Amino acid sequence: MTTDSGENSLSYQQRHHSIAHEEILKSYFATRNPAAVFYAMWMLDPDMAGKMSDDFGKQIIFLAVSSITVITRFCIEGGMPEHLALAISDAYLQKLDYNMSFEEVKKWHYQATQMFFNMMPALSDSPTNASEKKTSYSKSVSAAIDYILGNIHSRLSLENVSSAIFVTPAHLSRSFRNETGITFTSFVRKCKINLAKDMLINSDMSCTEVAYSLSYCNQSHFINAFKKETGLSPTTYAQRMRESFENLDNT
Repeated sequence: MTTDSGENSLSYQQRHHSIAHEEILKSYFATRNPAAVFYAMWMLDPDMAGKMSDDFGKQIIFLAVSSITVITRFCIEGGMPEHLALAISDAYLQKLDYNMSFEEVKKWHYQATQMFFNMMPALSDSPTNASEKKTSYSKSVSAAIDYILGNIHSRLSLENVSSAIFVTPAHLSRSFRNETGITFTSFVRKCKINLAKDMLINSDMSCTEVAYSLSYCNQSHFINAFKKETGLSPTTYAQRMRESFENLDNT
């Protein structure tokens, strides 16, 4: 991994996140405060971390992994079923590479954090109360979640996912809704739109290219799904997020 400045060693002051910083981040995830994603990005700043390696590249990788580990725990404590939180964590950690630049690691971290954050409302909206929330899923629902996250760029219908994990569509549909509080279709849409958000912000891909990359049949279908999840068109969302990042960089 190379740094943007070409430096081979650490040149930043050694500080540590405080317990108070972690508690703030935890509260943001628990209350679904949009500041969670930005606060997590701020905590990825190497100037805010203790020394874990003399090599800058390794330092950033270690920091990113520890951050996602903490966020995974916060989400589980906040009500996200353990299997879902670990599945998201595993899916993103498998994409991390020592050859990534600092900017690439930041984009990876943003994408993973955004996925965690946006999956929290689905669980909070479940019809069960806090004492009844499940901490794990059945074998079929767990397998479906793993398959969805591992094949997010493919067309994911109830029929083809149930076939892939060897259960009937009726069984998967019923189990998924009962255990997660949302429908299979809603879950797939949330996962795809979460990834679409990152692609729109952190790549040069057009709305049409993102739509086809995620196997939407056409741009109109993608835009309608995006609006259903965010209340905004893909273009408007990307513009507002870039403005937010610019404002954050200027603070």
